Amino acid sequence: MPGFGGSSAATPGFLGTGGLAHFLTRLADATSPDGPVGLIAHSVGSPIAVEAVIRHPGRFTALLSIEGNLTSEDAYFSGQATGFADPDAFKRVFVTSIRDMATRDPAMGRYATAVAGADALAMWRLGRDAAELGRDDGFGAE
Repeated sequence: MPGFGGSSAATPGFLGTGGLAHFLTRLADATSPDGPVGLIAHSVGSPIAVEAVIRHPGRFTALLSIEGNLTSEDAYFSGQATGFADPDAFKRVFVTSIRDMATRDPAMGRYATAVAGADALAMWRLGRDAAELGRDDGFGAE
């Protein structure tokens, strides 16, 4: 996804769950132009995948969500973005908290390294969207 992993920085058209759902749909169109595809989503990728399926139901055959961030309570890491007005401040606090956890769990160290390379604005927008869309079971509601 733009702004995450080894990809380039996020662009305004690919921010938040809506923009990233659009990106995911374009990716599905490019990789499987002749038919629908199934999706497997993990963590905060689940709200993106759900949004893509809602917007383009015929494009996707199935969605498997693993640890889905589909409620505000489940978005416990990324949903912390709602407490920040500044994306860079959110990213600093977020990465620091993950690094603190890494003193007890080496897997968290690998996660902190990956998160440190993410685009702050992309993280912040996605976290805020995940928390807001999951509030009061509203995710996916029209």
